[in-house]
Amino acid sequence: MKRVLITGITSLHGWPLYKTLTTQLGAQQVLGLCPPKTRLAGFPVGNVLPCCMNDVPGLRAAFTQFRPTHVIHAAGMCDLDVCELWPSLAYQRNVEGARNVAQLSRDCHVLYCSTDLIFSGHEPPAAGYDEASPPDPISMIGTTFLQAEQVITQVPAALILRKGLPMGESFSGRKGPLDYLAHRFRQHKPLTLFYDELRSALYLDDFITGLCVLWEQEATGLYHFGGPQRVSLYAIGQYLMATRPYDPACLLRASRLEDRTGLPRIGNVALHSQRAYTAMGFTPRAWP
Repeated sequence: MKRVLITGITSLHGWPLYKTLTTQLGAQQVLGLCPPKTRLAGFPVGNVLPCCMNDVPGLRAAFTQFRPTHVIHAAGMCDLDVCELWPSLAYQRNVEGARNVAQLSRDCHVLYCSTDLIFSGHEPPAAGYDEASPPDPISMIGTTFLQAEQVITQVPAALILRKGLPMGESFSGRKGPLDYLAHRFRQHKPLTLFYDELRSALYLDDFITGLCVLWEQEATGLYHFGGPQRVSLYAIGQYLMATRPYDPACLLRASRLEDRTGLPRIGNVALHSQRAYTAMGFTPRAWP
């Protein structure tokens, strides 16, 4: 019987993963780890434990008591501003956190959810980045996630899934592109979005479906999984303005080359995901 430990269950993809596997396997076969300050009342069903990825004694106790056969590491810090401002914190959460999980998972099948931001997008392949493309991260997010990948590969049975940009509702209502932008627009806060930062968008439920197929197969190695459509954050902002009653004046358009914040800006990091599509047996829908 599979016993699945999932980290980062309040993340955009961690929450639906936790719900899906709890439904499929039963609440007692799934343990979800969430940040220590999470209000547990937000979890109506299931088996949830607050635990930081850098709390080694707490993690060890969770593993010892639950005895997982499978681990899905969906936790990580991916706030661009925070990671650039506090790189040591990004390293602690993303790299050391992955190392702590990996050291306790040597006898488990481990799935690690990585990111397309390990690429710069400045000189992208015409068909998108595939699994053989050399990473060239320009941000602390990309750098630390790539280092975390290298840690996870030391686990004997490890699957690394580099995701594109999942589009769907989050646990908190403020994570992910749709919820974050909608939250800003509801508050009438102007936001400058770039039309030349491109990522592979896909519906969140398609991402979860495909991820669960690979997990069920106990696949190992490296897979890219993004959607067939390349979109910019500005295009996402346009979509929200067209479908909801927000003030259009809140959406400002610019090129990443015009940015004055000093933050690292990607170009086109669209992923070539045919290997994953073939293994999963389906091609995700184009968003929107």
